[in-house]
Parts: sequence; structure tokens; C-alpha cells
Amino acid sequence: MLAQICPRRLVDKQPVENLLQHLHAYVAWALIAIVIGHAAAALRHHFIKRDAVLWRMLPIGRSPRDNA
Repeated sequence: MLAQICPRRLVDKQPVENLLQHLHAYVAWALIAIVIGHAAAALRHHFIKRDAVLWRMLPIGRSPRDNA
């Protein structure tokens, strides 16, 4: 897809490389923040709100409290 947008041989590739490196870094940090936020929300539900959200996300699917 990128090959159709950009010419095959760029005379000065440095600006494109810099743009893609910065874009890659921002997207990587955004993904890390999303993963950490998701994990923090799951732990908040489990330890603070004490609901069964985390147990429902596990492959087992049942809380030990459900068996009682």
C-alpha cells in the first residue's frame, strides 16, 4: 500500500524515515498506555470494587464465590 503512495526511489528519504520513526514511537507508547490502563481497570474491579469482572475475563469463567 505504501509503495503505491510513495515513489519507488526517493531522492531524500530522511524526512519520510523521520516521520515514520516518530509515528511508530507515538503509536507504541499509546499502545503501552492502553494496555496498562486496561490492566489497571481490571485490577480495580477485582480488588476495589470486588465484582466478578476479572473472573469473567479468565478462560475458566467462574469465580470461587459462584460455587458457594
